[in-house]
Amino acid sequence: MKNLIMSTVMLIVIVGAVGCEAIQEINKIPANTSNTMVDSVREQKEQTNEITDASEVIQDELNNIDEEANSILNDIALVPEDRNYNIDPTLDSIEDSAEAIKEHVDGAEKEQIRVEEALEDLNAANARV
Repeated sequence: MKNLIMSTVMLIVIVGAVGCEAIQEINKIPANTSNTMVDSVREQKEQTNEITDASEVIQDELNNIDEEANSILNDIALVPEDRNYNIDPTLDSIEDSAEAIKEHVDGAEKEQIRVEEALEDLNAANARV
């Protein structure tokens, strides 16, 4: 009798566990949510690192572009004052383009700051998990 009761209890526990897992699968809830959470956090951290690396490369490239634009502006500033811009309008055009490049770099750097702040928030959230 004792064995029959123990067997019945064990059967109920097994059926209950299998039933709960089956319901999770039907409702699209992963059977092992702990592993799913760990995998998700790991992926978030990997993607955060990828974004950080890409962001640093972008910033380096923006710095290079800005330096080149400064170089162009410096070269134009060295042109003798007696140079007639009416005769060589390309200097004026080059100067305008270099200044526009610098403005675009400034705008991109402002957006870069937003990305860096978002990454800091994401890193803080990842650290809490």
